[in-house]
Amino acid sequence: MHQLNQSDFSEDLNTSRYRPGALPHDPPHFYSVKETCRILSLGRTTVFGLLKNQVLSRTRYGRKTLVLRKSVDNYAFVLMLRKEGGHAA
Repeated sequence: MHQLNQSDFSEDLNTSRYRPGALPHDPPHFYSVKETCRILSLGRTTVFGLLKNQVLSRTRYGRKTLVLRKSVDNYAFVLMLRKEGGHAA
């Protein structure tokens, strides 16, 4: 039986090019408006309306509007509950 050691997995364990605690599969903290539209299957005008009504949280980075991932996740959850006939606050 072959004894496994770290060199057998050296390629898999090489995370030195990523910031500590972040691996390539970690989701971003913010989405662009375009990404938010794609994720929620909504149009740009609708997403900007949700931002204006503070349904989704945003921040600005220069001229770019960034949407907080947690607010997108929460809104998607509310939409899922409404579709299934559940109650959402």
